[in-house]
Amino acid sequence: MDIFISSETYSPIGSRLYETRQTERTQIYKTINPILEKFKERNYGKEFTSICIIAIIHPVEHHEHYKERILLKPKKQEADIRLYIDYEKFKNTNVNGWISLFWQNIIKSIQVINNRKKGDFDGDRLISDLLDEIGMTLEDLMAV
Repeated sequence: MDIFISSETYSPIGSRLYETRQTERTQIYKTINPILEKFKERNYGKEFTSICIIAIIHPVEHHEHYKERILLKPKKQEADIRLYIDYEKFKNTNVNGWISLFWQNIIKSIQVINNRKKGDFDGDRLISDLLDEIGMTLEDLMAV
């Protein structure tokens, strides 16, 4: 399973992520991507072998222009999911909070795919395996 993550960020947050907190921004991906790499050789069904997750981090008043998107392409074995991360929570937390918010977004994205699947995608097992890798329960992660 190939899982790619990125984000679309509101300019002030994006600027802060890319300039003043380069080390912290990098830490998000340095923490999450090695865990996601472990899943490249794992099989969770033939329906989806590639998932692209783009977190949308914008104030609520911008959601009209940055809408959530759920695009499932089972013929190409791809899913492209764009869900919101709470902008205020993101803005007011530290790097550990950012990492937790990204993990929440990843789990929610997989849940969306699993709820809309029409084939053999085993999203429940993928979520369980991800939670095992990060050492958290779903309840604990969502409570952060």
